Amino acid sequence: NNQLYVGNSQGLYEVNTITKKASLIAKFSTVWSIETNGSKLILGTSEGIIEFDPKTKLSKKIHTTTSPVRSIGIDFKGSIWYATDNKGIGYISNSGKNHAFDKSNGLENPTNNQIFNIQNRIFIATKDGLLKPDENCKKLIRACDLGNFMCKPKTGIWRLTLS
Repeated sequence: NNQLYVGNSQGLYEVNTITKKASLIAKFSTVWSIETNGSKLILGTSEGIIEFDPKTKLSKKIHTTTSPVRSIGIDFKGSIWYATDNKGIGYISNSGKNHAFDKSNGLENPTNNQIFNIQNRIFIATKDGLLKPDENCKKLIRACDLGNFMCKPKTGIWRLTLS
């Protein structure tokens, strides 16, 4: 529909890619991350996760956090995975239940992690290597099936994409 959605410290903007006109369509605390989920947008903000409908301009808070949500990914089941600035990783299942990850279930460091959906698989880029959820989404495990470099790199993994 020729619309580009942009988040910043003022909220959410809609940019028409043909006319190049930008409009602030919703005021939120800083919008760090945006993902599409059907016709709705899932926003990672300084205060948590918000579902926003660009057509109706209605929003619904899905989850409140004490640390900004810097990264979001949606898995094949529709669960929302998120990485906070310094409080770790979590996911919200379809039933609305929140699950948190820390050292006890595979997350070695709670800061500077990024969520990616690659071919409907969730991956977490960390300073300690690439992680993925186990089959039951109860703990995070190293993505060693992608090679030693991904499993335990000499420096962190910050971004990834598949082409």
